[in-house]
Amino acid sequence: MRLESLEKSKKLKITVGILTATAYFHRRFVESLLRLEYPPNSEVRFDIMEGFQIPFARNRVVEDAFKDNSDYIFFLDSDMVFPPDSLMRLLNHNKSVVNALAFRRQHPHFPAVFKWNKENFCYETIHYQLNSGLTAADATGMACILIKTEVFKKLKKPYYFYDKNLFSSDLSFCRSLNKIDVPIYIDTNLKIGHLGDNKIATEEDYIRNKNPEAIKKYNRLFLKELYKNDESPD
Repeated sequence: MRLESLEKSKKLKITVGILTATAYFHRRFVESLLRLEYPPNSEVRFDIMEGFQIPFARNRVVEDAFKDNSDYIFFLDSDMVFPPDSLMRLLNHNKSVVNALAFRRQHPHFPAVFKWNKENFCYETIHYQLNSGLTAADATGMACILIKTEVFKKLKKPYYFYDKNLFSSDLSFCRSLNKIDVPIYIDTNLKIGHLGDNKIATEEDYIRNKNPEAIKKYNRLFLKELYKNDESPD
């Protein structure tokens, strides 16, 4: 069902969950947020989580969304910049889990697009086809992601948690989705920027560093760091 049809049939309730380490937002993030567009027939509630560790913050947003009977949770990280139509474009895909395309703040600015490595029991970063539209992935970050609230009803609590084989609670959430066959999508045409100290990391930075050997080296170093205290993966 397209968003146009959905708007006519019911009033959408959307919880916008914003995670922040401090009470202050970057000016560029605020500018993006103020320009964000919403469906005309919608009720939007902002849920700002300040100073919590990421998994606890996300879990609280989910619980608040349940209390509010929200149809969707739209997670936004406060160190991102995004186009005004980001939410509308994600809604139009009508997917249970769909993310914008984000890039790491640090060099070499690889994308938050991951594939499950069965042999090493962890996720590894992968390349994506440029401007390929909606693309399935095993995992992604939560920087600008839209999730139907009903998805969380299929999962056990806590929805977000730390796992020794996964370097973030975002990936542990994705792993839970993998196990119950809930697909994860990324709109590779919807590109967002990652705010750094002196610049905004974008797809252009990623393209400059894109080559098969670089990403293989990146994954090898990550795997070494992940299991530095273990003899081998479980």
